[in-house]
Amino acid sequence: SVKELVKKTKECTHQITLQILNDSVKELVKKTKECTHQITLQILNDSVKELVKNVCSKADVKVDYDVNQKKVILTSNYKSVTKVRNQIMKGIKSLEFPYPPEWKLPQKILYQKVKLSLESTEAQNVIKKFQETLPQTTVLKVQRIQNKPLYQKYCFMKQRLLEKGNATEMYLFNEMLVKNSKQIYKGQAESFELKLSTEGYFGRGVHFAEASKYSKSRFGFNFNKKNEIMFLAAVLVGDSYKSDQDPTLQRPPVYPMDPSKRYDSVVNTYEDGYKTFVVYDNAQVLSLIHISEPTRLLSISYAVFCLKKK
Repeated sequence: SVKELVKKTKECTHQITLQILNDSVKELVKKTKECTHQITLQILNDSVKELVKNVCSKADVKVDYDVNQKKVILTSNYKSVTKVRNQIMKGIKSLEFPYPPEWKLPQKILYQKVKLSLESTEAQNVIKKFQETLPQTTVLKVQRIQNKPLYQKYCFMKQRLLEKGNATEMYLFNEMLVKNSKQIYKGQAESFELKLSTEGYFGRGVHFAEASKYSKSRFGFNFNKKNEIMFLAAVLVGDSYKSDQDPTLQRPPVYPMDPSKRYDSVVNTYEDGYKTFVVYDNAQVLSLIHISEPTRLLSISYAVFCLKKK
């Protein structure tokens, strides 16, 4: 009995000689043999671990964690791993992504605008990035806009791009023409609506620039006769397609080697080396001010500037 138990549990190698070994047979083998799959997540807190534990325990799937890389590692046969992965991703969508610690919003309040002290680290990081290419411009006001629905929508999109393999995030200046800037940061379902955009060199998309000077000269919003406002946004550029000009675009081009997949954005480089990016899905843009780590410039997700004309 003991020998039989050992025989059933120990690792072994077995060869099967077949008359045919086509794609159908290979697919069958793939679904039955053991495999390992990694899921990269934005967050790996206790709520996510509890979700993973419950799903895996019902499907006999081994689970490990790479906490530093925020990865869940699943091991079992292909069919079970695939099923569990889909259940985990579905469950994560039902969880609420944690808001930045500096957001002091009451539970029932969905939107709030916060004026920052210009001497604060948070505001200074914003001003520094802005004045890299506009050093002579005086910044009068910096505001953080906190919008819960749009933040959650943005996080869900980031998770999708992580699963796709590239969730590159950049902090860019908005260069979109719109008469009423409140439509951008105060909505609960949409932010930079594509219907508000105009056809440009890269079609009907939402344009963003690395350098503030490329937004102020053409696209600064009219605040009043003396001031202007501008946005600094977190943009999920993902895998970008390099393009010089294509006014017919309504979404990113497909991959040349895989027409079933598309790029996530379009990028063009100015003569001085600065880049402009175009996205065609407004869920890729966090349309509100959000600074999650005040000591790091890269934590800036959205900012509103009030500029003084000289």
